[in-house]
Amino acid sequence: ITIGNASVCYGEDINISNVSLTMSQVLSRDYNNLNYSLSTQAKKFDSVGNYDIALTYSNANYNITTINGTLNIYAKSISVLVQDSYLYGDEINTNISKYYVLSGNLVNNDNLQLVISTTAQQFSKVGYYNCELYSNNHNYDVTLSASSYVRINARPIKITIGNASSQFGE
Repeated sequence: ITIGNASVCYGEDINISNVSLTMSQVLSRDYNNLNYSLSTQAKKFDSVGNYDIALTYSNANYNITTINGTLNIYAKSISVLVQDSYLYGDEINTNISKYYVLSGNLVNNDNLQLVISTTAQQFSKVGYYNCELYSNNHNYDVTLSASSYVRINARPIKITIGNASSQFGE
């Protein structure tokens, strides 16, 4: 018996009950009498990857050999917007904790663990800079919105001029 393959998005319920089976040399009258069940070690929030789908059976009339199938848990798509701002002279933090989810959603209280790459640096001129984004959480396929940026703002300074007095005619 050859077990078919299945796939599920990360965070979704795992259902392998509809996986196809290819049976050779089984008499047609016995198809409904094989008493089999399918199983996998994968759980709902297991990491992206491939997991075996196995078959257990009971029928004394056959010596059954099985070929396992594969359950593929694939990354969940999510689109984010990053609009990070710094003052001129501040060190650029490449670990992003503030972002906006535009489409998709996080599951299981996950964190995207975003890291940003930008041409903006500590003493870059005031303005907007493009950025690229990387996620250290491989359970998500993260897309960065084209509207994302890192902005360098002017650093406010305060100048205090001391008081002075003079007498007219001196």
